[in-house]
Amino acid sequence: MESLGTIRIAESGEACTILPCSVVAVHGDPRRLGVRRIVGPALRRYIALRTATDRYEPRDAAVVVRRGIVEVTREPAAAGRLPGIHLT
Repeated sequence: MESLGTIRIAESGEACTILPCSVVAVHGDPRRLGVRRIVGPALRRYIALRTATDRYEPRDAAVVVRRGIVEVTREPAAAGRLPGIHLT
């Protein structure tokens, strides 16, 4: 995991990094990290689910995965539990 090396460098005090809180909670040592929340400017994440339908029809498995991702993301995003995620 790329984040593990980054956390170790940050724990040493030689560098700073921006990582999700979930990574820090699982792999970081809070006693050695100065964790701060970024409040401005707002960070945004963009995820695109795309298949090249102009060349071929997506396989059934790809369609199911795409629907599943949208399904499990839609409700928490609409309820504000996934800050920064806006479904279009």
